[in-house]
Amino acid sequence: MKKFFLYILLFIYFPVILIIVLISPFLKIRFFPLIANRIGHLSEDINLILSKKKRETSSVIDVAFLKYNSICNKSFYEEFVKKNFSVLPKFIIEPLYKLFFKLSMKHIFFENFITHKRISKKSGWENFDESDNNFKLSDKIIKRGNKFLEEYKIDPEKIVCINIWNSEHLKNLDWSHHNHRNGKFSNFLLTINYLISKGYTVIKVGRSSNKISINNKNFIDYSYNLFEDSLDLFLIYKCVFYISNSTGLDHLAFSFNKPMLINTPTINDFFVERKNIIYLLRPYFSKKLNRDLNIDEIIEKKLSFKLKSYYFEEQEVKINDNNSEEILLACKDLLYLIDKEFTITSEKLEMSNKFWEKYLKAKSLHKVDYDYYKKNSIKSYYSWSNIALKKIL
Repeated sequence: MKKFFLYILLFIYFPVILIIVLISPFLKIRFFPLIANRIGHLSEDINLILSKKKRETSSVIDVAFLKYNSICNKSFYEEFVKKNFSVLPKFIIEPLYKLFFKLSMKHIFFENFITHKRISKKSGWENFDESDNNFKLSDKIIKRGNKFLEEYKIDPEKIVCINIWNSEHLKNLDWSHHNHRNGKFSNFLLTINYLISKGYTVIKVGRSSNKISINNKNFIDYSYNLFEDSLDLFLIYKCVFYISNSTGLDHLAFSFNKPMLINTPTINDFFVERKNIIYLLRPYFSKKLNRDLNIDEIIEKKLSFKLKSYYFEEQEVKINDNNSEEILLACKDLLYLIDKEFTITSEKLEMSNKFWEKYLKAKSLHKVDYDYYKKNSIKSYYSWSNIALKKIL
């Protein structure tokens, strides 16, 4: 039945496809679905497409359609989508995109008519360069952001953004398959207080229906009821660095080239393209063994690159939190990196590389995108102080 409808579509759209193909040596028209309902997908895709366009010499028109009806951040949409792409009605463009996508699976020539072909986590990343800075904020957004900083008496040179994942912003949806990602904000309090003692203002970003109260004027829970689309962009653009436990906003911080500490719940497709990023892996606790697993055991149990909670439940493994001291140590590693302009001693590099060697082993077993990682050297770091502390290797 699906093939029948495909042939019907092909018959209807054949004249349009023929014209697009014939004019392609002079003007290339490409199509892509815009996943605009989640900031992670939206910022990642647009960042990668802009990197691709930056390196093209031929004339190209990229035409998008909204895959879903909602737009997560209208300021982002206005600033970086509408100014760079044509967005046309879904009922017109989606059939064309699907036809070209199906044809591209048969013959590589038709990939010329797909703007961004997402088939894996690293699709399109081959077009990205470490020097890319694709998102420039408008004067209007910067003016609004500066007004916010003045209102709350925030030093614009001493801002840290923190974003701890929870499912509160995904109302009316069952996200229990991501339960392993939930983190306790209380585990970051020691780090927040340390940063405040160093003169930083820590701003909790994202979306939350529960207010975090810390009795200090240098902590602001922006995520509770202060959020605006333009400020979402400005605060991450303006911060000195960014802390998270692996959230969609990470892609926005990455696009703004912000140093990041990511307290990741799982071994996943990490940002390895920039050297201003530190990772700290949360403990995999085995109920059978009554202890944390080391990296080799995680790989052996095939629990790397798994994104659903039931994989861990089947193996009777619980993703625990790092304790407050471990998170603080990882934050100090990032501060060290920033202070040393992202160069570290050979000893620290060796400790970090031990993790990434295991990571590549896990990726080789996972297979998907392994060639990408082999062709591109890993630039990010693993928290060396925590490797020494936990001996997870």
